[in-house]
Amino acid sequence: MPEAFRVALSVHMMWGGLLLFFVLAAIFRRVSVFVWLFRLAALLMVGSGLALLAMLHFPAVFVLKGLLGLGLIGAAEAVLGQLRRGERPPAVAWALVAVLFVVVPLLGYRTL
Repeated sequence: MPEAFRVALSVHMMWGGLLLFFVLAAIFRRVSVFVWLFRLAALLMVGSGLALLAMLHFPAVFVLKGLLGLGLIGAAEAVLGQLRRGERPPAVAWALVAVLFVVVPLLGYRTL
C-alpha cells in the first residue's frame, strides 16, 4: 500500500472528529470556534476522500459514499445554521443527519 494512500486513509478515517465538532457546535451554539472546527474537519474529509477516490480510480461504491458524505455535510450545516439563528430544525433534518452519520462510515468500512 503506497504511503500517500495510507496518509489519506488515516486522515479520512478520523470521522469521529467531524461528529464531535458537530455535537459541540450544536450544544454550544454561540461559540463559533466549534462551527469552524466542524468545517475544517469537513474540508479534510472532502480533500482526503477525493484523493482516495483518485487513487482507487473512482469505484462506484465510493463515489456513492462521497455523494452521501457531501449530503451529510450539507444537512449538518443546515441544522447548525438553523440552531444559530434560534430556529428549531425539523425532526426530519435531525433524522437525516443521524442516519447519514451512521450510513456513510459504514459504507466505507464495509467495502475496505
